[in-house]
Amino acid sequence: MIPRLYWKLFDLLALALAFWLAYILLPLCHPLLQEGGLLRFGWLDLISAPRLFDEELPPIAELSVVYLAVAPVSLLVLGAMGVYRSNLRQRRRRLVLACVVAPLLGLCMLALVLFGMHWGYGHRLFIFSFILLSVLLLLTYRLVMHTFYARRLRKGYKNQQTLLVGSEDCLGGVIELLQEARQGFQIYGYLGLRREEPAACLSRSRSERASTGDSAGRSNPNGAPLRHPDPLATVCRLGGVDDLGDFLISQHIDEVVAVVSARAGQPQDWLSGVVSSCDQLGITLRIVTHDIVFREQKALRLTRPNEDFPLACLELLPAYVHTDALFAKRLFDIVVSTVLLVLLSPLLALIAVLIKLCEPREPAIYQWRVIGQNGQAFTSYKFRTMVANADALKEQLMDRNEMKGPVFKIADDPRVTPLGRILRKFSLDELPQLWSVVKGDMSLVGPRPAGPNELKRYEFWHKRKLSIKPGMTCLWQVNGRNAVDDFDDWVKMDLEYIDHWSFWLDLRILLRTAWVVVAGTGK
Repeated sequence: MIPRLYWKLFDLLALALAFWLAYILLPLCHPLLQEGGLLRFGWLDLISAPRLFDEELPPIAELSVVYLAVAPVSLLVLGAMGVYRSNLRQRRRRLVLACVVAPLLGLCMLALVLFGMHWGYGHRLFIFSFILLSVLLLLTYRLVMHTFYARRLRKGYKNQQTLLVGSEDCLGGVIELLQEARQGFQIYGYLGLRREEPAACLSRSRSERASTGDSAGRSNPNGAPLRHPDPLATVCRLGGVDDLGDFLISQHIDEVVAVVSARAGQPQDWLSGVVSSCDQLGITLRIVTHDIVFREQKALRLTRPNEDFPLACLELLPAYVHTDALFAKRLFDIVVSTVLLVLLSPLLALIAVLIKLCEPREPAIYQWRVIGQNGQAFTSYKFRTMVANADALKEQLMDRNEMKGPVFKIADDPRVTPLGRILRKFSLDELPQLWSVVKGDMSLVGPRPAGPNELKRYEFWHKRKLSIKPGMTCLWQVNGRNAVDDFDDWVKMDLEYIDHWSFWLDLRILLRTAWVVVAGTGK
């Protein structure tokens, strides 16, 4: 999601663009405002506008007072109308109303000052043009973003996976509230406090429920959703709380919601284990106190610090989750990777042609499934550097593995083609991963993604390297890439990066990576 600070910056940029367009377009439109012109509307005569516009606009710097007066008022009005809340919670009518009202109120504030200064009609037309363009630009870009997020939500694209932990007696009400009030999130299942065999999964996709007539996916004639008589029966029981650590390692989970209760006979020592597991793996943890949330208050009001979560809770978050800095990192990734793809497109095409000449029957791009942030699987792309049966030959070479741990690495790998050795030496085989960065599966800088077979052999503490988005380069790439022969040392470098991450650290790693590529020290 886009943080509020960036929404405000985007609004300021939209208003600045409207200001610049008004200054550029208004002189071009003067002929259309003359008598007989296409834009000579009746209201211009009502305000005694001249029939010949020969007044030139002053330098744009002198008109900056218009922008400086309208922009702050517009942002204040947009904030007061709740537009800076979660984009998924906005209604189109509210967005349209806010984008129209905010610049108009800015105009009213401006009119009190500037119209008393006896500005000419050209100045006044500039102000009206600026306000009109401000409404159009604010409305257009916000509706586009709203449609984009709504479409992603309907398709279930990268929905956040939530795992519940707690007693079955308390989880029903929490599940019902989350399903009714939360968007962009999906309940993956729950772990009970009693250790039992996982029950058969009763939850189904929305389309499946609709096709079978399940009440969890249908609506009343008036459009209101029908409530399931037992909300707990709509999600899977995946095991007991003792299985949490292993479950977080093997599955894609973005957050854990622990529901605690002070009911008699209910043990509470399980919570410390949940906190420890989430802490070691860098998984967001929300602790909901059932007895407080579902208790009717008389004088006290229960507040929610997080508008994206419908229940008051204690939140334990990774250091950089949903922060302005993380969003800046994403913007940087998009801009840099897109520019590199455009600039390097001739080189990418040349490499693809050379690979096809060497291996005519094989695709130039090798696609393979890897594991990314919080266990999310995605398709990664590389230029093909090995023979066609490389995966089958790997089993015969396992005794030559030089890396301690789940990763396979040998010097002078016989599976690598002659062209592949050149591509690997200068890290050119990694360039197609720029597309994964644009898509959002990867970042320019971050830990190396894990292969599915590697993940099965991870120790518990290794998993924390997947708590952030994987990257094309990392500390391992620039700090002894060819000398590290112990996977534990590799992971320690990744964890060092996670614990000390900053935007400037990313820049230093990218600069050092550029030198590694130019020097050709890769293997």
